[in-house]
Amino acid sequence: MREEKLLIKNILVIGIIILFLGTCITPSVAMDNVKKSSIPISNGYIQNLIDNASAGDSIYIPNGTYYENIVIDKSISLLGEHKNTTIIDGNFNVNVVTITADWVNISGFTIQNSGNEFNNAGIFIVSNNNNINNNILSNNEYGIYISGCINCTISNNTVFFNKKTGIKILLCKNIIILGNIISNNECGIYLEGWSNHNINSNFISSNKKNGINLYCIGYSTIKDNIISNNRNGICSYNSGKNTFINNTINSNDINGLELSLTDSDTVCGNSILNNRVGIVLKSGFFIIINRNNILNNSEGICLSFICFWNTIKENNFINNKRDAFINNSFRNRWNGNYWNKPRILPKLIFGIICWYTPYPELREIVIPWIPQIDWHPAKEPYDIEV
Repeated sequence: MREEKLLIKNILVIGIIILFLGTCITPSVAMDNVKKSSIPISNGYIQNLIDNASAGDSIYIPNGTYYENIVIDKSISLLGEHKNTTIIDGNFNVNVVTITADWVNISGFTIQNSGNEFNNAGIFIVSNNNNINNNILSNNEYGIYISGCINCTISNNTVFFNKKTGIKILLCKNIIILGNIISNNECGIYLEGWSNHNINSNFISSNKKNGINLYCIGYSTIKDNIISNNRNGICSYNSGKNTFINNTINSNDINGLELSLTDSDTVCGNSILNNRVGIVLKSGFFIIINRNNILNNSEGICLSFICFWNTIKENNFINNKRDAFINNSFRNRWNGNYWNKPRILPKLIFGIICWYTPYPELREIVIPWIPQIDWHPAKEPYDIEV
């Protein structure tokens, strides 16, 4: 009997302890729930956290819509709870996010509604070694604008429906653009000035003008991208010593790949299909076009406006209405290409010479000719993996 009373007493003591612990834990859980369910929308919430942070801090922003134009002037990480539901809205006023400090990371946000003035952007960067990852940038003047910077990475973002360019890089070096979806902008990616960029594994589609535009760019690699349904796939002007490798370029309205006033590029391992013209060279020199699939275009490749000393070798030309055409271009080397069917005899590549006269009645003189020959055409298509 005494043992039974002792057992009951022990059970009551344990019950009281559990009840006491429950009353301590419940408020803590309740507080966590309150924190998660409260959605700050007040102006200045994020900027206030940045102002009170120290270099090296990580700032976590819960779901909500924040109507702010923030400036990040410290080396911090700004992390949203979820990119679809953590929104920074610039309310159509200047840049939504401006980064002036080095070593800044931004991840997990929708960034939208920048101002419509000149060069306003969802994210505007004028510093080095920054990382922009896993964000949505929409309805800005520019999605991301980077000026005068080195060693920045833009990866795994969705950049769409921005009024001008999705990602603009101006006078920068060592910029990595990796794994982004870039669509329905005026231009997909625009790079101007300096060198050593890597544009890899992006999906670039349905931009009104060019998918990728290079101007005065050198020593850069454009690799493993899918570029489709733009006005032009890739346009390169006044650029050289770039490498285009393993891209799929299809269904663009005019040109798949256009190289103009270009020197010493390498074009290798691409699938270029369903364009009006697959590859266009304008005033290009010492360019290597090697082992590409050039398929189903109205015109496979066009060399025009004085192209010299270029090499076009070991490409597959298949089901193009016209495989190649030469306009005022000389001393180019064609070798070992597959021309839609097995060939034993050399492949003649037709073209024209034209010049303009001062006489109104005879403004342009055009002479058809056969300027170049592939002396050793391939007997079967190459196995080119893209």
